[in-house]
Amino acid sequence: APLPALLGPTQPSGDAPLTYDYLLTLLRRVSSPPSALIFKRPVTEKDAAGYSSRILFPMDLSLVRKMITTDLIATLPELSAALALMCHNCVKFNGPDSDYAAMTRDFEREARAVLQAAGTGGEAKGHIRAGGA
Repeated sequence: APLPALLGPTQPSGDAPLTYDYLLTLLRRVSSPPSALIFKRPVTEKDAAGYSSRILFPMDLSLVRKMITTDLIATLPELSAALALMCHNCVKFNGPDSDYAAMTRDFEREARAVLQAAGTGGEAKGHIRAGGA
């Protein structure tokens, strides 16, 4: 079953392509709380032995940024799904009762607020990407 995205139900305009600058602004907002610190860089085997064998699709905020700049993430639902995967991986590896899981829940709550404000028109949207609609 697919992972639930942080955004919740997709707004009618949620699938519209967005500008790089707008998505990067959202990513900066999502990345700013202290709870985001654990997601800033990729997890290495030195950090967590066995991570690469248990987590098939690693995700971190630096990879999300690269995916935005290479047009692999162009919409709010795509951004939301990448962040949800990152959170899922953390809880899967560390367990639902770990300190990391608690930080992940804090991060999810803060990220959800940012993405929902963007998805409901809580701020000006930056639609239309280079080469897009």
